[in-house]
Parts: sequence; C-alpha cells; structure tokens
Amino acid sequence: MGKPEAVLQRSVCQYLDRALPHGWAYWHNHQNAPTVQAQKRLKALGVKAGLPDMMVVGPTGDNEPGVNLIVIELKSAKGRTTEAQEDWLDRFQRMGAHATVCRSIEDVQDTLNFAGVSLRASLGEG
Repeated sequence: MGKPEAVLQRSVCQYLDRALPHGWAYWHNHQNAPTVQAQKRLKALGVKAGLPDMMVVGPTGDNEPGVNLIVIELKSAKGRTTEAQEDWLDRFQRMGAHATVCRSIEDVQDTLNFAGVSLRASLGEG
C-alpha cells in the first residue's frame, strides 16, 4: 500500500481536486530524492531542505488584491517534523500564511475551513 505519508499525500491531492473552489490551486512538493546522488543533485540546484509538502493558493476575496496562501506539512500519525520543516512553517506564518502540520484529510479540511476557503465538497460527499 505504500508509506503512510505517501498514502496521505495521494489522498489529500484527490480531496483537493474535488474540494477546492474555482480559482484555487495547489502544489505538491516532490523533492524527496530516492538516492544520495539525487539528493546531492537537488541541493546543487538550490532546493532547500524542509520545504512544506503542500502549498494551496487562491484569491483573498471578492475584488481584493493579493493571494491567500495555506502551507501544509503532511505527517503520519507518528511522524515528526524536522527542525528545517519547523523553520519553514514559522517563516511562512510570519509572512501571514496559514502554515500547519496535518496528519489526516480531516486536518486538511479543518485547516482550509479555518482559512476561510469556501470548499466545493466536504469529506463524505461524493
């Protein structure tokens, strides 16, 4: 079935495809390199350690300039954030983004609701 975080990431992407309103988008960070050589190549390209797994972006509101940014680090039930991940979450929060750790799709939905996103679908809806 796969690693718990990979399963969660796949499920969250499927949920966001259904739930995010028109004009919103998300990006999933795919920087997990499978080999030491791949990790070195990414580092040489400037990839920073600890970047959050998900970034969700959308408009701030009707006719308001700006972007609403929600930053999510996905972790399994027992997963722990690294110091670099905590630093990135803190940095995004200081810039005004909603930045949090989510351990389930329910956590993601709660985060989006807290951020004021008008979801097209909720969990349990087809």
